[in-house]
Amino acid sequence: MRKYMTIILAALVTLVLCGCGNAAAKDSSLYTQGLDVANLVVQAAQSDAYLDQLSGNASLREILDDAAQGDYSTPKAVYELRFSSLPAVSDTLPEPLAKALYQWQLPTLISQLNAAAGAEALAAASVCTMTKTFVSSDATDDTLYLYQYEAGFPIAVIFTPGEGGAVSASGCFLLCPDVPRQGTAEEIADSFAQILGISAPQVTAVSP
Repeated sequence: MRKYMTIILAALVTLVLCGCGNAAAKDSSLYTQGLDVANLVVQAAQSDAYLDQLSGNASLREILDDAAQGDYSTPKAVYELRFSSLPAVSDTLPEPLAKALYQWQLPTLISQLNAAAGAEALAAASVCTMTKTFVSSDATDDTLYLYQYEAGFPIAVIFTPGEGGAVSASGCFLLCPDVPRQGTAEEIADSFAQILGISAPQVTAVSP
């Protein structure tokens, strides 16, 4: 029961943050908006008050305490990942369901990577998943940014465009040890392909 309460409370927190981000967002840059989300992920991991509300699991706290020790002041590198080999969405589905299924795929990939580190790592990443909404014309389709740090875990942020220029951004720690923390574009692409069993994504560096 405690596990399910943790997930429900985490979802409520991200919904609240989503509303706050919609009112405050001024910079439409995906890099900047994603960095805001990444900073929220780090703040959550570093906040005892936040974690006390969501989880009393000692193993989860140990994982998050380890993640929180990193230096997240400035990203060392940021990469955009695009996937060409995600499972095709059946053309027999109604358009709203087909769109929902496609948008479900990127978050699933990140969950699979964290699950490769164990169930507790997956749960820990879920506890510190943060979301915000903003308006931008920069996101034309679902996009994944990976923020790397000199001393810390990478943070994955997924951008999902909606109607009227609205964009939803959702971020979490990437805790899988087989994904290099400070890897090159080629190393990142290879690790995603090997762990997930898919064709290597196209990985390109992103500047502020």
